Amino acid sequence: KSGRAPATETITTTRIALEDYQFSTDNQEPSEGPIRNLNDGNPNSFFHTRWSSPQVPMPQYIQIDLKDPLTNFSFAYQNRNGSQVAPEHLKVLVSNDGDNWTEVAEYTSGLPSASMATYNSPVIKNSEPFTNVRFSVTKTFGDMNYFNLAEFMLYNVQIDIYDPEI
Repeated sequence: KSGRAPATETITTTRIALEDYQFSTDNQEPSEGPIRNLNDGNPNSFFHTRWSSPQVPMPQYIQIDLKDPLTNFSFAYQNRNGSQVAPEHLKVLVSNDGDNWTEVAEYTSGLPSASMATYNSPVIKNSEPFTNVRFSVTKTFGDMNYFNLAEFMLYNVQIDIYDPEI
């Protein structure tokens, strides 16, 4: 007698075409590194939270307001060229109204510190769709009160499950 046939999971990842206006932050540096640089395809440009006075302590965030609801997703980023003030600890939160947030992931190890290093997140599975996603940096390498990145990408993840027993 044979056992149960296993279900298979197929994951399809598609980069979401984001526009500059969809990005926001709570702590933009006024003299350089506008947030739109996260979306320009140039690894030598950068986004920077406020390093000039007055500095604000962590956490600080990047937020993306989506055009279409998203459920399962992943993200990627590239550290700034010539800098190592990247996220060391990061929380990912989702919302449908921009006021009430639910934490869906937290990273306290494994994020890269090197100049121009890239990070590709695992798939984040969410039970409900959302329209806002926030990446909240709670600690940086070097324990600074600011962070910077070169590029940021968001991916829609489609998960299809085939169960031959159903």
